[in-house]
Amino acid sequence: MAIQQISPAIIQQLKTASQQTVRKPTATLGVVWADVSAENTIVSTGTPTNRASITEQVNHGLGYQKYWAYCETDDPSVRCARLDSCYAMPDVIPNVPYNGTWLVGWWGDGTSISDPDGYFATPPTLIIKLYQVPFSSYEIKGFIGEEYPVDWDLLLTHNGQVYTESVRGNASANFAGTLSIGELKDVSQIELRILKWSHRGAFVKITAFLANFDSKYEDDDIVSLSVLEETDGATGTLPIGNISANELTVTLQNIDDKYFFGNTSSVLSNSARTNRRIEPFIGFDGTVIPKGVFWSSDWSIADQGTTASTTALDRLGLLQDIQYNGLGNINDPTADAERTYWVNQSLYKVASDVLTDLRNSYMADLEFQLDDSLKDVIIPIAFFKSQSYFDVIRVIAQAACSFAYMDTPTEEEINDANARGNLRCADMLRIRPLEQFINGDVSEEDAEELTQDDYIDKNTSAKRSDVVNVVTVGYTEYEIDAKSGKPAEVKDGEDDVSPSKAFTIQSEDSILEFGKIKHEYKDNNLIQTLGQAKDIAGRVLAAFSRTPYVAEIAAFGDVTRRVGDILLVPEYQKHGIDQRGYYSVTRINTEFDGGLRQSVTCRKVKDAANYLIDEHTNNPQYLIIEANVRGIIDERGR
Repeated sequence: MAIQQISPAIIQQLKTASQQTVRKPTATLGVVWADVSAENTIVSTGTPTNRASITEQVNHGLGYQKYWAYCETDDPSVRCARLDSCYAMPDVIPNVPYNGTWLVGWWGDGTSISDPDGYFATPPTLIIKLYQVPFSSYEIKGFIGEEYPVDWDLLLTHNGQVYTESVRGNASANFAGTLSIGELKDVSQIELRILKWSHRGAFVKITAFLANFDSKYEDDDIVSLSVLEETDGATGTLPIGNISANELTVTLQNIDDKYFFGNTSSVLSNSARTNRRIEPFIGFDGTVIPKGVFWSSDWSIADQGTTASTTALDRLGLLQDIQYNGLGNINDPTADAERTYWVNQSLYKVASDVLTDLRNSYMADLEFQLDDSLKDVIIPIAFFKSQSYFDVIRVIAQAACSFAYMDTPTEEEINDANARGNLRCADMLRIRPLEQFINGDVSEEDAEELTQDDYIDKNTSAKRSDVVNVVTVGYTEYEIDAKSGKPAEVKDGEDDVSPSKAFTIQSEDSILEFGKIKHEYKDNNLIQTLGQAKDIAGRVLAAFSRTPYVAEIAAFGDVTRRVGDILLVPEYQKHGIDQRGYYSVTRINTEFDGGLRQSVTCRKVKDAANYLIDEHTNNPQYLIIEANVRGIIDERGR
């Protein structure tokens, strides 16, 4: 479903609604039940194709697209050949899957050229075969916004029958439409027949044909949903460079049995499977904002009950199963990842190159935001070993002494993504420095002030387990091996071994208070210089040599709250003392079941000033009434 623009006015409207005495929480869930880019498919053409046609690309539409050099006719007055200032097509070996990242798609050849009016004597045909899925909407993309189909027929095979959808007079290089019949279930073959092209004397050039089936669920359709957003899910280790996949748990109403696998009359009987794209939206009074995008695990459907439920992970969870094999080699598991390397480049550029390549070659809707502090980290020879993209991001975050996490995009970020053709921007991978979340400088002007009226309960603990006062950061020097052409550790000339190098720093004051507590930062091939090791060690020591305070707040629920927000939190407000502190939000668990609640975890980053108050101030009353279709709920259980 289309992402709503998150304007400042909407954010303020929802923040105000969250603080009202009477609230009307609402939720919406978008589920993509079928998508040709996620299904197992066989793509073929019913007519001859160009030598460089890469037909299997069209059901993803991913890759770098250029002005390819080609010639369609010997008569320039009919159609000018593109030969000058263009790029040679990538090499394609017949019957061998193409593993590169250049986007070509389905190209016709000289046997089927459009006539002076743009029509084809024999319609070029693309065929996609797949397991039975429901189908309702689709997109067709032409060549670099210049050439595209004008007239076409879609022939959809379902349950032994063929339904034909006809489109005439298209004038867009990026067409998006829905079936006039609404939806079809159990579609096993999609046949696209191009009747008329936008230019005369031209052959077909289709870079993407994307088909899917999605549904929208609201309020009564949703029994419950829980959205967990966090910067760090690891336990037992310092939260440095640790990353965690956000999680969505959802239960849908199944009173009409539409999710039962055996219900052959339901369009969804074969669709409750893994890796279904799910987008939750939560808000008040019918106004909602997105809370990320997730991909489902197995669905559980109660035979004797009325619900269907699943747990889903965000994009970072998805990246745990996608292997990094070097730039341009995501589809080639035989490639040597270490042959891709950078010399004397910033960590910002390295991370940007890796994530941009992932977006162009595999994950078209990936969006990311890197903190400018990564530009100050220069790596002599940066490279990554073969590992999942999840681990690649973890290595980058560790080398930057930062957090990596998924977040909802801002209005500006959505607009930027839409301008680049990403109309499904629903989440944002962020890499931000340690100091933003732990004992760092914060903007007091941007802090949101909380009062005791804003939450139900609060517990504050001193995280003694997070204290370290002796920090050791190892680093390794690399060079390019002349024989292998890959990065290799610099060895000692006499012993032919890699000398162990590390920098250690400690806090005497902290040692006197807690005793020696050591932490070793190692096994990261991006940490290669003494200067980088010193920077990381100093920052870790500054953040963790004193006891971090963590506040757990049970709140009524503010859907505009985000990981990384700074809160001015009351710490002690009795007997004429008003002690407050600035806390950074590291974890938010939002639960909707007709009512709306949040559990917010935040770490103290700095003290606030003391304020004197009247010690006879009345204790706050915690009363929020939520009016919705399921009844009236208040915090006193009445």
